[in-house]
Amino acid sequence: MSADCGTCVEAEINLAKAAGLAPELIQSILTGGTLEPELEAVVRLSGAVAGTRTDDPEAREIVRAAYGETGLIELSFAMNGAAMLPGIKRAMGYATACDLQLMRRLA
Repeated sequence: MSADCGTCVEAEINLAKAAGLAPELIQSILTGGTLEPELEAVVRLSGAVAGTRTDDPEAREIVRAAYGETGLIELSFAMNGAAMLPGIKRAMGYATACDLQLMRRLA
């Protein structure tokens, strides 16, 4: 969502659904609803890194404690990889504006 590409967000929502994530969990992630502390830390760190280009050391330590160094590395690749495709599409003129209301209805 931080890359503002609606088709990419829709694709990620569909992948989450196909992987078996509960619609309520997806909705909580999209709307800032209640999450267990480990997942909240994942959302916070991802938002800081990919959304505001800042850091959240506290969230990083929660992620590291919950998922280990390997989990932190995997999350780092995932959050940055997910932001890459919208940038490529935008550079090539194929990006569409993200309609957050549509994304929340898809969840």
